[in-house]
Order: sequence, then structure tokens, then C-alpha cells
Amino acid sequence: MQNHGGVYRTDDGGDHWLSVGAQLPSDFGFPIVGHPRDPERAYVLPINRWPRFAPDHALAVYRTRDGGQHWEPRKSGLPQEAFSSVLRDAFTSDAGEPLGLYFGTTSGAVYGSSDEGEHWRLLAEHLPRIYSVVAVAEE
Repeated sequence: MQNHGGVYRTDDGGDHWLSVGAQLPSDFGFPIVGHPRDPERAYVLPINRWPRFAPDHALAVYRTRDGGQHWEPRKSGLPQEAFSSVLRDAFTSDAGEPLGLYFGTTSGAVYGSSDEGEHWRLLAEHLPRIYSVVAVAEE
């Protein structure tokens, strides 16, 4: 779970929560995607509290493979001078193998990764502010 004040995980159905965002450049923001087949994997797009841009104006998706103990920034293909952010419903995954990830920015760009966030590419640009992204994988 991600909210205005941190990134958390639960191992007991929500009775207890553990903060797992200490290694992130910011624990503020909303966009988080859990891996549909691996409960230890998650992806988050942190933003600054104010102004609401990516930390250091560099877009990066942070990936954990161990339930939030460690986070890896995935930046390949993403702009490193970005004055935008990603809203709560504008980050999603498909059900493909490997997992596809997609997000849209407040500046109207859509990015996608077909390799579980390792590499990113620009899919569309010059759109209005992106409020929501939905993805479907074809077989």
C-alpha cells in the first residue's frame, strides 16, 4: 500500500502493517502496482511532497523483489529532466508473461515496459493530463 505518508506491506491480511519505504527517495505519492503472480514484487513511482514532481526531476520506477526490503530504481528510457508526476490511477500492469507495466504522466506522456520494468519506452506524447491507464495483454 502507498499513501501520502509512506509505503507499507502486510503479511497478515491487514491486521498489522510494516513500513517498507525507507530506501525510496520519497515515500510520498500514490502510484503503486503489485505483481499479480509474485507477492514479493511491487513497483512504485515516488513523487516529492512539494512541488509534486519526481525526485530530482528524474522519472524512475522503483522495483522491489523482496517485499520492500530493497528497492531498485529503473530509469532506462525514462526522461531524467521531467517536471511531471504520475497520478494514483495512471500506473498499471497487464497480465502478460513477462509482466507489462504502463503509466501516464501529468504532462501527457505514456510510457510502457514489456520486461517487468527493466526498460521503458515512450508510447504516446502530447496528450492532455493522464488521469488513468488501463492495460490488457493479448495472447
